[in-house]
Amino acid sequence: MKNQMNLLVKVLLVVPIAFLFFFSNMTNETIVSANNGDYKTWKQYEGDWADRLYVSKYGQYKFGDHVGMANKSKGMGTMADWGCYLTAMAIQIGKSGTGPADNDPWKFAEHMHKGGYMLAGNDSLVQNEKDGVNTYTGGKFRAHEPFRQDVGGKSKEQKIAAIKAVLDAGGYPIVRVGLNGGTHFVAVDRIEGDKVVLMDPGSSKDDLFAKYGSTVNQVRFFESDTPSTNANGNGTGGGAQQPTGEGGAQPQQPTKEQQEKINIARMEWDEGKIKGLPKPRNWEEDPVQIAHLSELDTIQHQSLEKWKKEVKQEEKIDMVKYARTGLMLIGILLLVFSLIYLVAYMFDRVSMFEFKLFEWLTLGKLTPSATGDSTFLRNKEQQYGPKLVNLRDFLIVEFLLIGLSMLLLSGSIFYVIEVIIDFFRAMTNYISNL
Repeated sequence: MKNQMNLLVKVLLVVPIAFLFFFSNMTNETIVSANNGDYKTWKQYEGDWADRLYVSKYGQYKFGDHVGMANKSKGMGTMADWGCYLTAMAIQIGKSGTGPADNDPWKFAEHMHKGGYMLAGNDSLVQNEKDGVNTYTGGKFRAHEPFRQDVGGKSKEQKIAAIKAVLDAGGYPIVRVGLNGGTHFVAVDRIEGDKVVLMDPGSSKDDLFAKYGSTVNQVRFFESDTPSTNANGNGTGGGAQQPTGEGGAQPQQPTKEQQEKINIARMEWDEGKIKGLPKPRNWEEDPVQIAHLSELDTIQHQSLEKWKKEVKQEEKIDMVKYARTGLMLIGILLLVFSLIYLVAYMFDRVSMFEFKLFEWLTLGKLTPSATGDSTFLRNKEQQYGPKLVNLRDFLIVEFLLIGLSMLLLSGSIFYVIEVIIDFFRAMTNYISNL
């Protein structure tokens, strides 16, 4: 009886532990499988990454910050804004099963940003997707050469044939289309008859030509150690790059002209060390959207012209600041003089001393009138000695001094000058029309 009780206790202890161990393993496998298998449902406008900033900075936000779902599509540089190409590549990597176990659009966007694979000076755009996907997957997912095939202007049948050629070769095509006057990227899953089945980062639609029609203009060819015909998203993840044989595809080195453009784009200019350029300024610029790299030169020229205009405007603003500061100083001096003028006049009116402060202040030209008489405005009646200034004359001068100082201090003098100029211009036009 005792042995039976001991056996029962052992069973009661072992069975729950075994069950927990089995359930834990099953849960872990389910999580990994679900993560790898969810790639078809990834959208740039949904999920934790939708409102995250994938550009370096926008206003108070920096790379990786959540701007809020209400702001996810307001042109700040979130994944929902312009992250279609990054999401499309993450989808195809997910399908191939060659990425990290936790691969998703944001994980891939972080890799591209931190690895320096985005366009310098406008990191809303991808600069070097070839090296980006290669290093992300340890070489198991890569760009095929030739990489891009332009199909703009071709028939629907020719475009389908170009996509089918990539799929038949075991590749993972990403197609560039036109959308709202700009550019959009979608991942292609398969072809069923004349239907090209999409995995679209920006839409729930799955028919390429039903959704985008004739705007399909380019096919990009990615390949993997796992051909797309055999891919189900359940790969073991990236690792060290496997050696390839003679027939293995290797990323092609850029041409001399392409490398020169890359070097120029990545160069960090120090404005302070270039003769003739103004002092460095902390410019706040919105990302400039470029539909294609071929437009880069035009966009750079337009940005440079805009920058020149802003510099000239800054110089004009600086000149106005200097002029206004100078006039304000004159206004302060006039205000101080008006106070001294008041004190001197009152001092001479009540002082019993022989020294006359008001007369000294006006260099012997004016003196307070003891009788109330005035010769301030009468040039011919007094030939010798200072002119007599009564209280009325004093108040007129004091009012003019204080009024002029207030105009200078407040900047209203500019408005007065503008009114005078407009008046004379109107008078000139009126006389010329007589």
